[in-house]
Amino acid sequence: MAAPIDSRAENLSINPAKSRYDFIDWMKCITITLILLWHLDMRDTQYTIIHWMSCFRMPMFFLCAGFLTKKAKMTGPIGGILSDGFKKYICPYFIFTALYLLNYAAYYLIFHKQKTLDQIDLILVEAAWGYIVPLWFLITMFSVRVYSWALLKFVGRAWVLPLAFAISMAFAATKFKPLPHDFLGLGKAGIILVFYILGYYLNSKKVLDSLKRINKTAAFAVFVVACAISYFLYYAYVCDGAVSVSVRAFDLGENTFMFYVTSLIAMVGVFCFSYLLPKSRIAVWISKNTIIIFGMHIVFFSYFSNFETIVFKGRSLEEYRGFLNALYIAGAMVLSVPTKFVLHKIFPKIFP
Repeated sequence: MAAPIDSRAENLSINPAKSRYDFIDWMKCITITLILLWHLDMRDTQYTIIHWMSCFRMPMFFLCAGFLTKKAKMTGPIGGILSDGFKKYICPYFIFTALYLLNYAAYYLIFHKQKTLDQIDLILVEAAWGYIVPLWFLITMFSVRVYSWALLKFVGRAWVLPLAFAISMAFAATKFKPLPHDFLGLGKAGIILVFYILGYYLNSKKVLDSLKRINKTAAFAVFVVACAISYFLYYAYVCDGAVSVSVRAFDLGENTFMFYVTSLIAMVGVFCFSYLLPKSRIAVWISKNTIIIFGMHIVFFSYFSNFETIVFKGRSLEEYRGFLNALYIAGAMVLSVPTKFVLHKIFPKIFP
């Protein structure tokens, strides 16, 4: 007679043969939604919840990426990391950049009637300077994997995580701001390195076995308490109440150490919330096609981030911002399905 399965462990794996974990899929889904919300000009000071979430959305994204990184890749030769990173991150970066630039020019042609060659040329120059910010995570992912490979290769296992934290603190202490001219995302990769390494180490048999013993009632309690503590610490020690848009993905504030503490506590809460959620094919799809969802989000970003400049039948689309924001988020995820099919046909090795 087969031994009974603990229902609390059901959400740890939807496909044991491939070691896929539902809570990571849900954490990535939550992260993607937060990123889309932040990009839709929801940065006004009244959106305090959105500001707090902006503190940990990207750290959590890289923690999930580290968790899902294959051990064989990080322990193999550097050539494997470089070739794999070029295929997974650099190539999509340029593909979606090209699509964005074309769409950016079309946006001005349609809604601003700018048709002269010099105007279009100026638009492309401006877009070429700005597009790196929305797609920066692809370049940064490439760089953070190289950083991580070097640490895991040349530093003793016991020292990898402390050294990663020291490196991240050093980058953050310089008040580095992720500007478009950040070459190969090296600065942002330095700030985010500790979260990627932490995620990499969390994917171990000892940690995953311990997760099976988590009580769901306790998980919900931790979720509420962790989010409350993180929210308080963020506004008490990290943010002064007016988030600087220039800081973009990392609102480091004046206390870099508390930025990391706040992010980690919030991620504990989000993990517990994700642990409570059931299996979902939609969550798996979103998690596996993150790059394509972000890509479609960026391609049509010009239209949905400039509602006030678009007039339809004499009325500004700014009046429908709430509805269009929801449509934009859902659209980016839905459009990822046909986009994945088309890109797979054109670039089968880049989009398997």
